[in-house]
Amino acid sequence: MKLGLLQFAPVLGDIDGNLAKADLLLHDAQAKAGDFSLLLFPEMIVTGYVFESRDQVEAIVDAAEKAALDWAMRTSQRFNCSVQIGTPRRASQTSLRNSILLIDINNQQQQQTPLFYDKHFLYTTDEIWADEGPNFTTTSLQLLKPPRAPTTIALGICMDINPYRFESPFEKFEFATFHRNSSADLLSCSMAWVLSPDEDLPRDKRTPLMGTINYWATRMTPVILAKEKRVIMAVCNRTGGENGTDFCGSSCVLAFENGGAKLLGVLGYTEEGLLVVDTDRD
Repeated sequence: MKLGLLQFAPVLGDIDGNLAKADLLLHDAQAKAGDFSLLLFPEMIVTGYVFESRDQVEAIVDAAEKAALDWAMRTSQRFNCSVQIGTPRRASQTSLRNSILLIDINNQQQQQTPLFYDKHFLYTTDEIWADEGPNFTTTSLQLLKPPRAPTTIALGICMDINPYRFESPFEKFEFATFHRNSSADLLSCSMAWVLSPDEDLPRDKRTPLMGTINYWATRMTPVILAKEKRVIMAVCNRTGGENGTDFCGSSCVLAFENGGAKLLGVLGYTEEGLLVVDTDRD
């Protein structure tokens, strides 16, 4: 399984600029068709994340959703890969959602009916404007060449992996328990993970924040302890800052196997660029 994770800092509200920056970073990385079977982007990367009112999102949500779909379809064809990208969307006339748009390169029907996953556990920043998605979910993608079976993918967005509203017991592990039972092969998470004030920041900004990465792995404890099969976790996080909130980058790919976790690839906490990981070569 070949995964591409693009980490960068978007500009709040600048839809065209953010997608142009994604194109530039992919160009600078000399990415080409065949480099990855799934290309991941962070949460709300099309628009930025720290909105201060529902009206701000209302003003751009329709343009953002259309731009995300058009860009993801074009990028999917360009690199012959599936694409996962974070965007706000209008679920109904009265409901806005923080969502992942997933384009399956092997499913042409998605041109008419694209797949969205709506963030199930909202962070305080989301609660200003978004409604909760109905549930956790999985989907299947043909990420490995036939006759290999399709990959069962658990879609997640940032706060989904935390305790609900930070109120439920830590040991409940809602996301990880659900996806241990769903028999997911790949935990595919788009993030806008906030920089912790307790994290020791390294001098070299290309260094990942291992305290945060260890926390992400800890939140997958039920999956790790299941020991039934190898499970991959891809975490595509953003960097930069908005309205006084800083983000911690450190996008990574982890492998969970035999009761342990192994880091297969990682970016630094403020690094902008493309991480490509072949999960069969670790």
